[in-house]
Amino acid sequence: MLDAIGQKTFVISEKPAAANLVKLSGNFLIAATIESPGEAIALARKAEIDAHRYVEILTGTLFSAPVYKTYGAIIADENYEPAGFKMALGLKDIKLALAAAEH
Repeated sequence: MLDAIGQKTFVISEKPAAANLVKLSGNFLIAATIESPGEAIALARKAEIDAHRYVEILTGTLFSAPVYKTYGAIIADENYEPAGFKMALGLKDIKLALAAAEH
């Protein structure tokens, strides 16, 4: 069933908690990916660099992954509504990732 509804099924470990950690760490990476180009684009704007051109350069060279292209364009367009996910959910995942790291 999972193969039919998902992109691919991965076996991580015999421990079910490992799958949760993979999901949490992926969500952490998405949050970091949204934050880092946001800060970089803000810096570029302060230097009067066109945000769209800046994103085009970055995603055409160093950061060609779809997540950078998608979120980079959203940030350059200043298209923040509707949000892709609620901030409270993102914060919850970050807190869970931090708790897992401490454990």
